[in-house]
Amino acid sequence: MTSGRPTVSFVVTVYNKATWLPQVLDAIAAQQGDFARQCVFVDDGSTDDSLAMLRARAAGWPDTIIVAQANAGPSKASNAGLARASGDYVKFVDGDDVLAPDATQHLLAVARRHDADLAFGAGGHYDLGQAPAPSPAAPQRENADQAVPDPLGFVLTSPPCNLSQVLVRRDACLSAGGFDERIFVQDYPFLLRLAEKHRFARSTATVCYFPRQQGGRLTDDHANMLFHANLTVWLFCREHDLPLERMRLAASRCIGRAWLFAKRHRGAGLFSPVYRAFAKDRLFPAGDRDTALARMRATFDAFGDRPQRRYREMLEG
Repeated sequence: MTSGRPTVSFVVTVYNKATWLPQVLDAIAAQQGDFARQCVFVDDGSTDDSLAMLRARAAGWPDTIIVAQANAGPSKASNAGLARASGDYVKFVDGDDVLAPDATQHLLAVARRHDADLAFGAGGHYDLGQAPAPSPAAPQRENADQAVPDPLGFVLTSPPCNLSQVLVRRDACLSAGGFDERIFVQDYPFLLRLAEKHRFARSTATVCYFPRQQGGRLTDDHANMLFHANLTVWLFCREHDLPLERMRLAASRCIGRAWLFAKRHRGAGLFSPVYRAFAKDRLFPAGDRDTALARMRATFDAFGDRPQRRYREMLEG
C-alpha cells in the first residue's frame, strides 16, 4: 500500500478528439486532491487538430509529456503512455471522457482503503459544451465502495468498465505486461491481465462521464466490441491453465453474448444455430478445456466477418 503523498500519472490517449479535448483537459486540470501529478498525452496519429490543441492547451503544465506517433491503435498508444508514466498510480483517460472533479482522490481513497491494486467507479454521460451534473458530495461517497472478492471471475463474467473509470498502481500495470498489442481494443484485455493476480476494489460513485454525442467511439460498434470481448476471453483462456469451472464460466459468457447479439441485432430465433449452441451449453456444460475453447471460438461468426478480418492469421493459426 502506498503511504504518504502519492504521484498520479494521467495517461490520455487521443485520436481525432479535438471537439472534446477542451472539456477533457479542463477536467484533468481541475482534479481535486493532495497528490503529485504527471500528465502523459499520446496523440495516435490524429488527422484533426488534436495534437495542436494538446500542445497549446497543455503548454506550461508541469511534468507533462506529449507523444506524437503514427496511428497504431489504442493498445499500442496506451503502452506508449504507460512506458512514460512515472507515478505510483496511473489514471487512464480516453480522449473524450470527462473526469468528475474528485474522481482521482476518490479512487485513491478506495484503493488505499481496500489495499487494492486497481480501483474503479461508475460512469455517467455529458453533453458537449455543458458541464456534467455535479457528482455527489464527499459524505455521500462514504461506504460506497467494496473489495472485489474474485477479480478474475468478476472480469470473466462481464467487462466491468472502461479505462477512464480506473485508477491502477503502475507497478501492477507493468507486472501484468501492460496492454496486449495483438488486440486492437485496450480495455478488456488489460483488465483480464490485471485480474489474474491483482486486487480490485469498486465504487458506486460516478467518477467520469462519456459524451452523449459520440466521438467516433469504438463502443458505438456493438458487433466489433462484443467480438473483441469474446476474442479476449478465448485468447486468455487458451494461454492460461484455468480450472474447468473457470473455463465453463468463460464459455458460457461468450456464448451468451453471441446469442443476445444475434437475437437483438440479427433477428436470430429459437431455431438458429447460435441459439442451439446457447441451449446446448446451458444443458451440457463443456466437459473439458478443449471443448470450452472450441465453443468460445465458434461464437465469433455471430458477429459477422468484418470484425474478424483484422485477426484472420491469428484465428487460422
